[in-house]
Amino acid sequence: MGRRARLKYTIYLLFSVGVTVVVLTYLFSQVHPAEVLRMGMGLRREGLIAFLACSLAMSICRLWRYEILLRVSGFNPPRFSLFLVVLVRNFFSDLLPARLGTAIYVYLVTTRLGVTFSAAASSFAASLLLDILAMAPLVALAVWLLGGAVAGGAAALWAGVLMLAVVTVSAWALLPHALGWAARCMLARSGLRRRAWARGLLMAALGIRRELGRIRTAGIYGRVFVLSLLIRIGKYAGMYFLLWALLAPKGYGFAQLPPAKIFMGLTAAELAASTPVSGVAAIGAYEGAWAMAFQLLGFPVDIAQLSSLAHHAITQLFGYGVGLLAMLLLLLPRFAVASTHAMPAAGPGSE
Repeated sequence: MGRRARLKYTIYLLFSVGVTVVVLTYLFSQVHPAEVLRMGMGLRREGLIAFLACSLAMSICRLWRYEILLRVSGFNPPRFSLFLVVLVRNFFSDLLPARLGTAIYVYLVTTRLGVTFSAAASSFAASLLLDILAMAPLVALAVWLLGGAVAGGAAALWAGVLMLAVVTVSAWALLPHALGWAARCMLARSGLRRRAWARGLLMAALGIRRELGRIRTAGIYGRVFVLSLLIRIGKYAGMYFLLWALLAPKGYGFAQLPPAKIFMGLTAAELAASTPVSGVAAIGAYEGAWAMAFQLLGFPVDIAQLSSLAHHAITQLFGYGVGLLAMLLLLLPRFAVASTHAMPAAGPGSE
């Protein structure tokens, strides 16, 4: 790493630490840590169980989607090993900015499950775009249900939903062409063709393009999109039930927690955590956006601030605990697979 790169990394790290420190310092100047602890310890058990059930359902749907995508490329890794990869992927998603930690999936399925890089990268890219696209109908439904409650910003929200769908679909349509263009550029430069790293990039680009083509012709769009919707529903339903578990002792019932309204607040916090500078391990921007969004949604300031800290702490501790356990299991020799290659799916409708 050169001096310039080190300087950029140092500035970014300091800025991330600053975001975390500033937001947490402000929030804890408004609420006492003991209040956060009391809220977390006093949550309703039924809500916690519902949160755990939804989290498990979300991970199972994610596993199922990866299985379908990898099978198209001719790979059929052991189901439990792939499930462990999903849990580790969930754990790493919060550790790096802009959800870059989810790319750990590519590393794990190639090094532990015997999947080729091109198949792993294409299934990762498809899953990422499907996750983004699945948000469009959910946000649209929330805006429609809220109706007059967002009258002032409804037009902007509808425009955002449309833009999200158009950009995501366009990215999916143009990705193979972009990979082909990059490969042609490298082939056109004789100096690059002689370099080992350039040849590696060329082979990777062509391989990913080939696997994306297989996904396109396999007739699986409907299934993987429905699974992507279920993944999103499972995630936000779990977060909703956990919020209810935290606020029920304070007199909040389901009537005071309209799902569409809560979904918009949760989405704001998740969006903040997905930005490049969201704080260390997404701690900071998430709590700040949550507190602000829930205040705008009409919740008392203390409830918005307390719930931002308690809710995120519980989800992080749960994700880290399950993810670390899954990673330790995945590192055991019995879960290492030399190869899971089979014949790739050959036509539409095949898996």
